[in-house]
Amino acid sequence: MILGPISWLDCFVFLLFLIPQLIIHVGLIKTALWLIGASPFLSKYAMPMLDELSQTNSLTQVVPAIQLPYRFICERLFTSKEEQTAFIQHATPFQDFVIRCVRYAFANLPAFIGRVFLSKEVSLPFLRFRMLRHGYLSSPIPWREVRMVRFVVTQ
Repeated sequence: MILGPISWLDCFVFLLFLIPQLIIHVGLIKTALWLIGASPFLSKYAMPMLDELSQTNSLTQVVPAIQLPYRFICERLFTSKEEQTAFIQHATPFQDFVIRCVRYAFANLPAFIGRVFLSKEVSLPFLRFRMLRHGYLSSPIPWREVRMVRFVVTQ
């Protein structure tokens, strides 16, 4: 099944599915502190609270997000076409920005937050929304959930 490109509406709907799950599985304060810490302008206010929280709840590191907009602007506006990657040459600014956000998130999100992004409580409703938006009332491809018994890795 091929769905159309991601739109602003898709991003907004994804956040509507994601935010309640982050609050349920991660907690409002922990999520808010990480988001503030990832913001280049607010992170200096959250750092003392994050340091305290990291000692008690295994929140390890917050990476300021200033690199994302800086690289976007430099590579889109101040790099010649010949030096840009093939993706940047052909992608719209929106597509480029979304891909950069996804890369940034998976490179810098703590695992306990990233796990929620990929959970079925977020991804399945989002998939259903995208399918409905593109005219699919049900999945044209049969699928079923596979539940596996957890296993322990020994050394």
